[in-house]
Amino acid sequence: MKLPFLLLIPLFTACTKAPTPPAIAQSEAQMTANLKNPDYMKQARLAYHNVCSRCHGENGEGGTGPNLTDAYWIYGDGKLMTLVETIQKGAPENGMPAWEAISTQADIELTAAHVFSIIGSHPKNSKAPQGQLK
Repeated sequence: MKLPFLLLIPLFTACTKAPTPPAIAQSEAQMTANLKNPDYMKQARLAYHNVCSRCHGENGEGGTGPNLTDAYWIYGDGKLMTLVETIQKGAPENGMPAWEAISTQADIELTAAHVFSIIGSHPKNSKAPQGQLK
């Protein structure tokens, strides 16, 4: 019997006792500078694709998770450092795990950079806005 991916996360998390990474490894200035680095952003897209695209869509258009490309936010304000925190802490009440328990800080920051870079991109078949306009 195959279990849905999200049901496996608590099991995985309970079986691994990795230390909690620091809240922010890079400064906001460092992360903002990385947005202009093509090699970094290539890694950022890959980090997003490997984990987030299952729920948020290949281009952030939304799926089981919300659209990440519009100006509406369920959590936070769409700012880069807020994205890092949201990915770290997750939104368990809506099915998004706290990635700080199962991912590296570097991958969390890469993922946040990619999400930040696609805000306003308006991909085809985007899910309707959810949350508050920011």
